[in-house]
Amino acid sequence: MASGKDECEHCRTLNDTDLRMLGQARIQSASSDTHEATCPRCKRALISLNINMGENYSVHRCKGCLGTFFPGGELDRLVTNVARGTSVDEARVAQLCRETPREVWPITYVPCPICTEEMRRKRFGRTSGVMVDYCLHHGHWLDGGELGRILTWARAESSSRP
Repeated sequence: MASGKDECEHCRTLNDTDLRMLGQARIQSASSDTHEATCPRCKRALISLNINMGENYSVHRCKGCLGTFFPGGELDRLVTNVARGTSVDEARVAQLCRETPREVWPITYVPCPICTEEMRRKRFGRTSGVMVDYCLHHGHWLDGGELGRILTWARAESSSRP
């Protein structure tokens, strides 16, 4: 794979963000002090990861399926910074987009890892083609592979603008 690319030029496979090497701390859901927040897909405990790329980004990651929960507006801030080419360490972002799980999850509504309420679904951006799950109160859930697709779209969108 070429340096700084999210897609294999031979097979067109998109790589996902692998945040597992950035540290681990389990998070707890808002519903109970003793209940750990779990992945809405494979039900494993999520770990909290702090990523410093000009700004602090705090995300929650599943070590099993590589799904990622972005609290509040963290996903929008990251995508905006990547698209603008500002306040983002491009080498680190490229490093984070290296692994794609092979599971294909059914299209279904999943619970929020924080409050366990059913999340809604929407397309990220008007033309990205990526459907994300979101909780009105807590943030966005991306299945493994979706972050790489969103970042590739964001870069393409920003480069096509005058």
